[in-house]
Amino acid sequence: MHDAMRRPPMTGASSLIGRTAEVVSRSTQECGPPYVVRVLGELWSADCRDRLHSGDAVIILSVHGNSMQVEPKGKPDDIAGPRL
Repeated sequence: MHDAMRRPPMTGASSLIGRTAEVVSRSTQECGPPYVVRVLGELWSADCRDRLHSGDAVIILSVHGNSMQVEPKGKPDDIAGPRL
């Protein structure tokens, strides 16, 4: 019983935090989060401070309703410099 209380949540939106997602496209909506990402086979709206491109890997930072805040995995500016 005590082990179950120490483990992070395995269900619900909070279980997505820290997972890797893939950018599928930019959103076609005029307002709201600008990206669509796929995680565990599901599509989610996502927002990011950095510019993202289709195929980029991102880390999920938080989930709010049906959208999430993400950041680039491995911070591309730290690894290979700015994208051209």
